[in-house]
Amino acid sequence: MIRLVTEQDRARVLSLCRKDAWDGTELLAAYSARCADKGGVDWRRCDLWIGESETQKKNIQYLLCRVGENYRLVGAPRSPTRWEELHAFLQLQPAGTLTAREEVVDEYCRRFSPEGQERARGGTRMLCQRIPNDITGSVVTECRSLWEIYDVLLSQKPELAERVSRDEYTARMLFLKRGGALFFEVREQNRPVAVGGIQMPQGGEYGLIFNLCTRPDCAGRGYGTQRTGCAWRPSGRAGPRRWSAAAPGWRPTISGWGLREWTGGRAFRCTPSHPNRRSKTKRKRRFDTNGVF
Repeated sequence: MIRLVTEQDRARVLSLCRKDAWDGTELLAAYSARCADKGGVDWRRCDLWIGESETQKKNIQYLLCRVGENYRLVGAPRSPTRWEELHAFLQLQPAGTLTAREEVVDEYCRRFSPEGQERARGGTRMLCQRIPNDITGSVVTECRSLWEIYDVLLSQKPELAERVSRDEYTARMLFLKRGGALFFEVREQNRPVAVGGIQMPQGGEYGLIFNLCTRPDCAGRGYGTQRTGCAWRPSGRAGPRRWSAAAPGWRPTISGWGLREWTGGRAFRCTPSHPNRRSKTKRKRRFDTNGVF
């Protein structure tokens, strides 16, 4: 059975996600953001579903999250019937990519992907086991405006403007902020020259570092280390015990923090097959009034 997640599922969502350094942290953040969204601002941006047995509902089998056109899966179905159910459900959703652990994507592709379709490996995932507790002389502060983060990212990746507008990107960051994300910056001449974000969902064991970016003309000044090392101090919140990052290009920044590749959860992506949208075949299964598929 697949059903929409509710606020009453918090304990079970936390149990499934808190020890997963990457996907679990992102899903826990998305869950927190949806619970905090009392006005329904993000109802089109994000959905979360629980997959569970109809007879054993105490332990959920997996958690599926859609953010935009990206689907992320933590856990996995435990029987052929549940796999078929998940595949049928994904076929009813807008087309997108499915990201999960290597063995989960392998099993999904083995069962359902067309012959010859290849999975795609995501970026290397890194774990940082220790973070400097104190960095003297830090010039890092919390971001004054999420609107300005876009300019810094654009200075390093001009192609970003073709994929997402400033308004859309800012809306995404507001969504992450509702889920516990913190955003930091270094300013020079009254403009941000280095930015970064850390997802810190309540109850999670990891902090997820993302969007570390410095304007090219300000690189090499140690801002990356300061941004991350001082991340939790302005917030007044306790920092997580461990950190994860998509960090191939950040190795120099965090090389002294016990950096290692997280081999336990390599990310792979595949594209779930969809019926021809012009097909006259009727899709019979839908959610009922209780949000159950």
